[in-house]
Amino acid sequence: MLGRKIENILLIFPTCTIFEGKETKRAAPPMGLTYLASVLKENYNVRILDTIAEGFEHEEKVSDGRIRYGMSFDSIKKVITDFKPDVVGVSALFSSQCEESYHICRIVKEVDRNIIVVMGGPHATVLPYDVMKIPYIDYIILGEGEKSLSELIRKIEKGDDIGDVGGLGYRKNGDIKINQGKSYIQNLDDLPLPARELLNMAIYSKINSPHGKPIDSLRLPFTPIVTSRGCPASCTTCCAPSVWGKGNFRFRSAENVLKEIETIVIEGYKEFYFDDDNFSFNRERIIKILNGMIKRKFDLTWSTPNGAFINSLDDDLLTKMRESGCYHVTFAIESGNQGILTKVMRKPISLKRLPGLIKKTRELGMGSAGFFMIGFPGETKEHINNTVKFAKELIDIGLDYASFFIVTPLPGTELYKMCKEKGYLIEDVDISKYMYAKGVIATDEFTPAYLERIRFEAWRTVNF
Repeated sequence: MLGRKIENILLIFPTCTIFEGKETKRAAPPMGLTYLASVLKENYNVRILDTIAEGFEHEEKVSDGRIRYGMSFDSIKKVITDFKPDVVGVSALFSSQCEESYHICRIVKEVDRNIIVVMGGPHATVLPYDVMKIPYIDYIILGEGEKSLSELIRKIEKGDDIGDVGGLGYRKNGDIKINQGKSYIQNLDDLPLPARELLNMAIYSKINSPHGKPIDSLRLPFTPIVTSRGCPASCTTCCAPSVWGKGNFRFRSAENVLKEIETIVIEGYKEFYFDDDNFSFNRERIIKILNGMIKRKFDLTWSTPNGAFINSLDDDLLTKMRESGCYHVTFAIESGNQGILTKVMRKPISLKRLPGLIKKTRELGMGSAGFFMIGFPGETKEHINNTVKFAKELIDIGLDYASFFIVTPLPGTELYKMCKEKGYLIEDVDISKYMYAKGVIATDEFTPAYLERIRFEAWRTVNF
């Protein structure tokens, strides 16, 4: 096999399609691409194109009452043409973005069919054979990309066999091949700091919508920080075990995290948020980080929009969080029924802890929000009513806001597998049109229409 020279690599975060009037436009820095770029730029000329942020105001109407926002496909094509990449990596963070990602891959091949197209992210990881059926995708990377993509590119340059690249999807003699053994980085401290300089970070502060946090509480500029990968839990609704490895929870040392925080302070950031799936699980590590922030007297505020691990929180930890600059805590509560959490969702939290935690959060002057989900297979209407009632009780004692979502079986989750096996998914479900305000599960207890009505009523009556 002859090798080929690789110089320019373009990493693309795709545009997004949402239901107009039912979903809100968002733009948050694609930190996964900044980590990937930080490794690749040691040997190549790398550019990141966040098509959502770069074209946030641009909208196009598509079918079924949806709009696409982000750069136009013509504008994306021009960037590809001008940059002349040898390799283009396209991310598919959500399955609802998959059609956008596929279209961008097709555009790349329209510019030059010799450009190597690689897709990565959770969607490609959990549905590798489906993605490899797309003719204008040459390779996919399952799980983490820093090691696998770097190794793939090196082998392409040398003309070496790629059959031993971990977590790689490719074609051989017309057949789809998926290499087992995803390349996970066990010591995250070995990674360089994310290449924020390859993003126009000022755009995100201008858009002013990081993960839907309370806009009136923001200090600008802001940035996300990712301090861990994976999650120690195995919730049936989450695809983290499929993407990051079951039980493969890894975290950066407190010293390494503090080094990044020092860097963003020097760069002028005034706020950050922890973008981890479970930033507070390792209590000892978090205390070291908070103590380090307090000792250094950083002029920073921060929050936890993805949710904090409820069982690790107590009055002392919340107090330390506040002292270090935390102003808002999100609690991923999900259900008001302990049995549903434990037996159906397998989420390791205790609901009994929440009233005290929320009261303490309010006492410390921090805002708080709660995530709730309705429509688990196995739930009765009584269970759903209990969740709404529990949310209202928490609002009454100090929770600022309750967000309600309809349970959505994402590919790669145990919930998705169960719903497929038991025939709970409605017949015309299309994963590219998933949204958390729209039901896609029907059981003997409830219909999608029922869940949508209850969700709307709960959001209105509990919060207002």
